[in-house]
Amino acid sequence: MKIALVGPYPTDLQKIPGGVAAVTYYLAQGLAGHPDNDIHIIAATKHVEHDNVIRHGPLTVHYLSYPQVRIMPNQMRDIRRIRTVLRELKPDIVHSQTPSGADAASQLGLPCVLTIHGIPEQERRFAKGLSNRLGAALAPWLTRRALRRADAAIAISPYVTDSYRDCPNLTWYNISNPIEDRFFETCNNALPGKLLYAGVMSERKNIPGLVRAFKRVSERNADAQLYICGKVVDEQVFAETKRYIDGEGLAARVHLLGFVSQEELARHFAEAAVLCLFSNEETAPMIIAQAMCAGKPVVSTAAGGVPYLMRDGESGFVVPMEDEAAFAERVLTLLGDTQLQSRMGNFGRQLANDLFRTESVAQQTIAVYREVLARRRR
Repeated sequence: MKIALVGPYPTDLQKIPGGVAAVTYYLAQGLAGHPDNDIHIIAATKHVEHDNVIRHGPLTVHYLSYPQVRIMPNQMRDIRRIRTVLRELKPDIVHSQTPSGADAASQLGLPCVLTIHGIPEQERRFAKGLSNRLGAALAPWLTRRALRRADAAIAISPYVTDSYRDCPNLTWYNISNPIEDRFFETCNNALPGKLLYAGVMSERKNIPGLVRAFKRVSERNADAQLYICGKVVDEQVFAETKRYIDGEGLAARVHLLGFVSQEELARHFAEAAVLCLFSNEETAPMIIAQAMCAGKPVVSTAAGGVPYLMRDGESGFVVPMEDEAAFAERVLTLLGDTQLQSRMGNFGRQLANDLFRTESVAQQTIAVYREVLARRRR
């Protein structure tokens, strides 16, 4: 089967980012494990200067560069350029991680599956800058148009199908995001008091709120240390966080590590006692899935799809949005009870085995492709 995967994809395979790019990467690896598949990835990205085609083992990656100056939002520009590549490739099926890829496929009459990774109606409130706000304003319309045109859609969380229940004629499949096997193999070397956040530093992730909640923890637990891993995508959020850390004398206890390699991230997961997430909006956050795979308990706000992913009181604790006091209390509960940490971590790992194994996700996804193609042949 010739498969075109459309979506963000790493340009440096030694530095796998989080989010949708990591999902595309892991899924591609899983699909490539089936020798009958010919996998082509189409990735529009600002991280290459010129269009380029690179072969990575059994995978062919078509990188599409972004212009230096934008006149129209990237989502609109991407449709035409992706369509050109798809016309040349003539794949049996297109699986897009973005509405633009699904739109391009539908214009060519190609069988198409669309995975929904976020709810634009919710996420648009966090867009900053004129071009980003314009793109965020278009995203809900583009997403719904792509859903109307796709043969099938994959929901990574019931939060997605709940948000699009007004699309009754669409065939939905529930398949979780794949997580790299190394997280399942993580040894438990938990350090007392080590708290971990992994993800970008943006307004949506509410890092300042997380650090304020940590201050409450640090006042009652002398061992508590907070490690924040991830790329800074909002300099204002970083500056606000840094000012608070310095102003409250937390520099020795809050560690802003920036982007880290997958190897280093796996080490931090192994050493963490508790994984922390204080977001204002999420769909199916990878940090929670990774924590479950690694057998680590999580404390998170009830942002978006988090309550669908976690079992409150079983794989960790879910607290109300922006409730710093409740968040701190739950973290303190876990830090003070290693048996509870172990019990919740083990429960999460059992769930993760059924949901996030890359090979399992790849098999489920291939089954969707086959069903879509079978319907097309009728």
